[in-house]
Amino acid sequence: MFPRHGMTILELMIVVSIIGLLAVIAIPSFLRARLSSQNAAFKNDLRRLSGDVFDLYGLDNGDLPPDAPMATMPTGTVSYLPKQFDWTVRTDIGGNWDWDRAATRGAKIHGGVCYGAITIVDPGRTVSQMESIDGDIDDGNLNSGNFRSVGASTYIMIVEP
Repeated sequence: MFPRHGMTILELMIVVSIIGLLAVIAIPSFLRARLSSQNAAFKNDLRRLSGDVFDLYGLDNGDLPPDAPMATMPTGTVSYLPKQFDWTVRTDIGGNWDWDRAATRGAKIHGGVCYGAITIVDPGRTVSQMESIDGDIDDGNLNSGNFRSVGASTYIMIVEP
């Protein structure tokens, strides 16, 4: 009788089944971890932008920067940005950064809610995912607080200087 080398088809099918079962168990965990990491990076960017960039600009210049087109950093704010931050690329949760400001002092934008806002245009998250992000930033309600949703845009309001 010849010595047996290799695996039978049955043994191979069992090994493939076990690997498939492990993948089915592990992949959702990896996806949740990736989503959580992206959300954390986004929240960190939003906090840095609202506090470090626009608040400091407002304190130094007496007013918030003028309105700017989507994915374009407002005039005069580049020096306030952290070195590794790129306003022109998509956010970690999808969508584009946009700076919105009312044309005149005292006027309001986004349905009369605020004077200036960092807007994320078309974020790639579901409403429940955005509510989860809002819960970490604000009050967990996209209809109140500083982090709100208006149509396809979600934004955080900036306090007037």
